[in-house]
Amino acid sequence: MPLPQRLLIFGDSVAEAAFKPRGFGHLINEKLNGTTDVIVRSFPGYSTSWVKLTVSCCARNLVLNPTYIVFILGNDDCFSSSENSTSPPTPTEFKKLLNSVVNKMTNEVDVKFESLIFMTPLPSDELKFDSYDANRLSGVSHDRELVSKYTKMYREVAERQGGKLINSSEILDRNFDNNFKRDGFRLSEEGHEAIAEAILGCMTVNKPVFPPRSEIKDEKELTRIIENNWVIPPDNIQAHTYVGTVDEYSAFFQKTYKGAV
Repeated sequence: MPLPQRLLIFGDSVAEAAFKPRGFGHLINEKLNGTTDVIVRSFPGYSTSWVKLTVSCCARNLVLNPTYIVFILGNDDCFSSSENSTSPPTPTEFKKLLNSVVNKMTNEVDVKFESLIFMTPLPSDELKFDSYDANRLSGVSHDRELVSKYTKMYREVAERQGGKLINSSEILDRNFDNNFKRDGFRLSEEGHEAIAEAILGCMTVNKPVFPPRSEIKDEKELTRIIENNWVIPPDNIQAHTYVGTVDEYSAFFQKTYKGAV
């Protein structure tokens, strides 16, 4: 019987919206209840270069390897405001950063490259965005041309890494599905549903580890199911020692590489 799958949603402000009420992460969890654990590690407001610094820490605290990883990055890089005038990465720099995030993550966890899912920065509706007074008064702007350029970089990285691409500009209706506001990203219910369906379309879902009560004969059979699904035998669990620099540790079992302290 297969072990439960684990879906990691990793990224910026859009990832943070995953588990808001009826968010796309919540919808996926609801759909896959019993077969897949949905985990979110989000960093709203973080640039891609900042998110990169969190990868090793996040990966080490997952405990178990994810079956799928959804990378959602670049959204916050496409924003600028009077309060934050930091120049965003150029498309070439963003591509390098995205590759680096993926390489760091796959060095830390054991996941198949074809199980990597890349979701491009969200588009915005120009009329809605520019007509929102808080955006105008706060000097908030969204670089739609940069979204397009980052999308191209995403496609190249997905091809290089052997993963799957979700082009958010193709699955979201700009007029109805999303809008940006000063206090974060806003997706309509239809927008969340579209993203959830796109992610589910990139996955192969296993049968539930624990079948419905009606399919279990008695407690003895349940005990057998439990015994067959230990990820690590309870008498063979070992502690891991982290040594060296952040980049020197690999989360594969039995692999700790000593580096410069």
